[in-house]
Amino acid sequence: MDADDPSQNENLSAAQLAALEALLRGETAAVAAAAAGVHRGSVHNWLRNDFAFQAQFNRERRDLQEQMTARLMRLAEKATAGVEHHLDDPDAAICMKVLTGLGLLSGKLPPIGSDDPKELEHAKLRADDLRDVDRMLAELRTPLRVA
Repeated sequence: MDADDPSQNENLSAAQLAALEALLRGETAAVAAAAAGVHRGSVHNWLRNDFAFQAQFNRERRDLQEQMTARLMRLAEKATAGVEHHLDDPDAAICMKVLTGLGLLSGKLPPIGSDDPKELEHAKLRADDLRDVDRMLAELRTPLRVA
């Protein structure tokens, strides 16, 4: 996490920052909660409803993704030679499947959400509105029961 940039962290508590660090290491919400000294429900709530937390999490995930992409680009020559050398090796097939599953070979990395809290809030409100419309349409399609 970029702790040197206080503008990104000013709206987050120490507990939230500790949870973010754990989540970014790949820990579960329960482990992140323990690291932050909070209940795991708090971490789930932050991930669902705290737009500043979500935005910081997305920023940090994007940074990690960029670092990994740069690292993979540096390893591309070795990787290509290794795949060529072990083309028929079953372990190479497993490695290729993992890289493909992560989207690293297709160039289609998993999407990361916005790092703008207001945009995240707007998207959630819009999704909530669409759910409400879908619910109303479903009610309209339900045949009336006459007693």
